Amino acid sequence: MFVKKTTMSFSVRNILITFSLLIVLLMQNACNTKEAVFTEIARDKWYSTKIGGQKVLIQFNVLSEISAEGIAFPDEDKAIVTPGKVKASAQSLEISYNGEAKNYKGKWTISDEKLVFTNKDKKLGELTFTRLPEYSIPNLPDRYKKKVFKSFTKTEVTYGKADGFYTSKQVADMNSGSYADIILDVLNSLGDNLFTTELSLTMDIYMPKGDTVKSRPVLLLIHGGAFIVGDKSDDLQYKYAEHYTSLGYVVASINYRMGYLFIPGMYENLERCIYKAVQDSRAALRFLVHNKTKYGIDPDQIFIAGNSAGGFIALKTAFMAESEGFTSADGNDLFLQDNLGCLDCSGNSYKDRFTLRGVISLWGALTDLEMLDEFEKVPLLLVHGDADKIVPIGYDFPFKNIDEQYTSFFVEKVYGSQVIYNKAKRMKFPVRLYKIPNGSHEPQVDSYNRYTPEMEKIKHEIDSFMLAQLTHSDVKITAYSTNGYEIKNLNPRDKIYWSINGGCILNVMKQGKIKIAAFNTAKKCTLSAAVVASNGSVTRISKVIYPEP
Repeated sequence: MFVKKTTMSFSVRNILITFSLLIVLLMQNACNTKEAVFTEIARDKWYSTKIGGQKVLIQFNVLSEISAEGIAFPDEDKAIVTPGKVKASAQSLEISYNGEAKNYKGKWTISDEKLVFTNKDKKLGELTFTRLPEYSIPNLPDRYKKKVFKSFTKTEVTYGKADGFYTSKQVADMNSGSYADIILDVLNSLGDNLFTTELSLTMDIYMPKGDTVKSRPVLLLIHGGAFIVGDKSDDLQYKYAEHYTSLGYVVASINYRMGYLFIPGMYENLERCIYKAVQDSRAALRFLVHNKTKYGIDPDQIFIAGNSAGGFIALKTAFMAESEGFTSADGNDLFLQDNLGCLDCSGNSYKDRFTLRGVISLWGALTDLEMLDEFEKVPLLLVHGDADKIVPIGYDFPFKNIDEQYTSFFVEKVYGSQVIYNKAKRMKFPVRLYKIPNGSHEPQVDSYNRYTPEMEKIKHEIDSFMLAQLTHSDVKITAYSTNGYEIKNLNPRDKIYWSINGGCILNVMKQGKIKIAAFNTAKKCTLSAAVVASNGSVTRISKVIYPEP
């Protein structure tokens, strides 16, 4: 009796479990057969399917819970199309284009990535509308054009060693008014030290904090000071480093060998001093290229800039060949002058080659205009005040605010920015001269060493100059087929973002090629692209597809 009762209870339990499972299955089936809710469709997104072997695209832009409406067109490899209409309800689908309408009865299944319409007539099967990739241009930072970084890191490194008098002599309150007196005082004190010693050559490297780009342009700064005073951390260098790291550049400011014996008539002493400084700037560039990975530098995007004496060095670094060096660099046994060696034979033993993307001379000059050769078409920006008495804008002696009979004993005439510009222009260099009316030497500061409005103008000139070298000036959208467009002259590392207004992007193929359809029902169809280089620079281009220009 007891056993029978247990068996009976077990059977009742099984019946109850089975009944519960049936209820669950029925509920699931009820959920699966519920009518489609059309507000779950992604609005203004493109879907594609094939109807009778023809690719058809649809987009819904009017949605309610029980229906949806939008536009439709077939992909017939036409650049300009007349879009038709698509209508959907719980049990129907209507697509019309090219004067024909197709009506279907059935039901919808809606998910994030696809829409499925199951025809009531099983012979017609299912129409699966697959969502196409979205093509849009994101909010890209205008790196190198606008400030995108709020802080930076600063690291002092040694880039080499070389014999010299000294590499740093900081002087306060140096402007066009005090320049001459400071220079003469220092020159007279140099006689106290007739011997050179091995010196460490150092630079300050500034990098944008929090930057993720690994291949950035670098700006090498060279301070001024008549080759006898100045330091890599002078306020002007710091201001430039602060500004250009905020734009996304890596900035390196160098100390270099300075000082020479001031002996009237011994111009060779100044020549050898200039030559050493050029050797040092080249050593600094080799160091940066050798450590490109460590500092996130693109070795093909190096800019060099210098003010005053730094402008001389920048120009000579760019344009002075071995055969164009000073003969005094070979040494003179009579005057106990050793051979200084080749341009790249000092400072360090790195053999890395560098290519300059641009040279910026701020009130600098050349000692020999023949250094400019036609094959050396490095982009060049020259900034100079037309009233500069320290370094002339034309061809003249420097330090015109000192008696010429005195200065001509230790300096020769130099070729200022106007003369350099004239020759570079004749040789079809990419060159710009920004001439400052009534501008003195170091025109960015007044007689009280306060920055003037000219400082911002000069920065704007440098900003525009370097940006022009970094962005793609030669890229444009051109047609390669009836509805195919491409961007030429791209770098393999470039990334492209596409968008279209007044049409549809059908397919993005290999880098730089795209197929589209422009709608003749739109006022205008514009195809746009943003080309992002490996250095983070953005070039924006567009082309009007309809109406045809």
